[in-house]
Amino acid sequence: MNEHDARWKPYWFHVNRGDMDAMISHFGVNITDMAIPALLLAGVGIPLGFSVDHMLPGFSLGFLLAGLWVTWSAHRLARRTGARTVTSQVFGINVPSSTAFAISIMLPVYQRTHSLSASWAAGAAAVVWMGIFKLASAPFTRYIRKLIPKPAVMTVFAAAMYSYLSRTIVVRLFSSPLLGIIALTLVLCGVFAKIPLTKWSLSPFFVAWMVVLVVGLTTGDIHISWSGMHFTAPWHMPPKFMAYLMGDISYFSVIVPMSVYAILQDLASVEAAQQVGDEYSVGQTLLMDGVCSIVIGVSGGIIPTVMYAVHPSYKHLGARISYHFWVPIVMLLVVMAGLSMPAIDLFPWSLRAAVIAYVSIGVGRTAIRNIDHKYVNAFLLGIIIPGAYLIQSTMQESLAALKIHLSPHVSQVLDKAIYWDPISGMANGFLLLVLVITAISVSLIDRKFLAATLWSLFAALSAWLGLMNAPRFGWGEAPDYALAWLVSAVILLLVWVAAPKEFAANRDSPADEQISNST
Repeated sequence: MNEHDARWKPYWFHVNRGDMDAMISHFGVNITDMAIPALLLAGVGIPLGFSVDHMLPGFSLGFLLAGLWVTWSAHRLARRTGARTVTSQVFGINVPSSTAFAISIMLPVYQRTHSLSASWAAGAAAVVWMGIFKLASAPFTRYIRKLIPKPAVMTVFAAAMYSYLSRTIVVRLFSSPLLGIIALTLVLCGVFAKIPLTKWSLSPFFVAWMVVLVVGLTTGDIHISWSGMHFTAPWHMPPKFMAYLMGDISYFSVIVPMSVYAILQDLASVEAAQQVGDEYSVGQTLLMDGVCSIVIGVSGGIIPTVMYAVHPSYKHLGARISYHFWVPIVMLLVVMAGLSMPAIDLFPWSLRAAVIAYVSIGVGRTAIRNIDHKYVNAFLLGIIIPGAYLIQSTMQESLAALKIHLSPHVSQVLDKAIYWDPISGMANGFLLLVLVITAISVSLIDRKFLAATLWSLFAALSAWLGLMNAPRFGWGEAPDYALAWLVSAVILLLVWVAAPKEFAANRDSPADEQISNST
């Protein structure tokens, strides 16, 4: 039967091998990602049991709503086009934002108040605010796509994904060297080399999962937590939630950049789907993501969400419509049965890191494919910046675990040792900084000096308001950075005025000419 056949009827419940592969990967990724903020907060005094019972279950409701929506959307697209290869959009946990909210919002609130409910409410409120920003941006997607250069969108996406993947996921491939290397070897053989691992042609991810489980349980590297089944409601509104919803405005320095990242990630996900023939609506994607975020936050969940731009990788696996219908249902049942921790233990970091290592290749390939070669310099510059955030967040977690307050004296010592002040300036609102620097670079490559000037002015305003280069939102939070960006805008205007007209009209940079000549 042809790929496009008007007589063919897609069904949401049909599960093929590709769907099974995607279900194993997607469930494992999200059930493990769900635990990341809880595990981070456990190290600084917030009990893991409290987080699992109160802060995490709300995610399952929003995840279920999103699963139903993307399944219906894919079903409708398949019926309209008659295409048998339509793949549902890939919706899941926003790991960069969940990590940032835990470290930069919930941790400071807990340290200040020593209240579990206050920290919980602050995290849930941040998720709601992110949903509000997504909803507010949905009607303006056409203008957002015009205003923000496409290379800048893909750079922000890649910078966040690769920096957080390297910090929280791939590095854990060798948390157990034996299990990690076994999992990676099996995934590479089954997916890269496309070698059938069994005579029944079982999914390589399923084979890797079973082998790692057997070896891990035998060697004692895997421990399954079991305290019995107990009903856990998927909704727990935190006490004084509305008060913290308004109070979270002071943390807009974290929420706004992460919301910008989520919006751009949703844009990138639609672009990635279009690259492999699945045409989804950007506005509807943002609308759905925003609604689900609000549902999660109001239900007491601290897990922000996003649409993944790994659509080509899932399509390459053979995933179609049904995988995203079943995964949220299983997730909800696991959460309501009180089995979140045993389920997390069933997908050890070593296995998940191996799977993500494969998926991340699709992420990088999508980003590079969507960036013209002449913008490579801008892309490479942008993905360097998140390194500062990785250093900052690691130090903050370490100090909190050691119960060391980041006093002026400690800051001075850190500044002498690792240049703490410039690291903090680069790390605060770093995704907004990536966007600005990449957009300015792309504009200059295209000789669009006015656009570059406007981006510098936007950076000055953002720094003044504390949306980047500053630890908090407010008036006049980073005056030194604001002044520097204003000077940058003036320089760009002077260069624009002084540049010869024929030079300004030339849209090919010398670096691009060298690349072209070498090829």
